Amino acid sequence: MTNEEFKFNKLNKVGISETSRFPFVSISVENLPKSVDWRKKGAVTPVMNEGQCGSTLFIVAKEVCEGIHAIKTGKLIELSTQ
Repeated sequence: MTNEEFKFNKLNKVGISETSRFPFVSISVENLPKSVDWRKKGAVTPVMNEGQCGSTLFIVAKEVCEGIHAIKTGKLIELSTQ
């Protein structure tokens, strides 16, 4: 599917248009690196011991937010798991 076909067939059906706050952006993936070590780029906080808590899902969600914030702002902050 071309970008235009994708936009017409998929994005318009969910109400996303060219004037949307989050427009469809086509990027080339041909020159991307095979891998990125986000630890070396400072976007990962230290490993956390959840103990007997059993809240791995919530810890992962928190760490994803920390990483996205670090990538966007250049500042790694550690959020509370509480």
